[in-house]
Amino acid sequence: MKLTEEHFEVMEGVGFGATIWGYRDAKLLREVQQFDPSFIEIVPLDELGKYDPTVKKLTGAERLPYFGAVITGAGFDYIEKAREAAE
Repeated sequence: MKLTEEHFEVMEGVGFGATIWGYRDAKLLREVQQFDPSFIEIVPLDELGKYDPTVKKLTGAERLPYFGAVITGAGFDYIEKAREAAE
């Protein structure tokens, strides 16, 4: 598997932390995790309430996010190197 520009864009959107609500983003980020687990830190739903107050208030009757995510320094470095190599 190879990471595409689509993966890079969602990684940059997550940056230093985001709650993932959409299926497409969740799928792409799980693909990043499969490619190299050091590129992303996944925050499970049961821990996400510690970091995102809006998630903490959810009861389960509402739509729930997939997970939280943080892109690591290794992930940002990979994006930069991959784009430089593509030029």
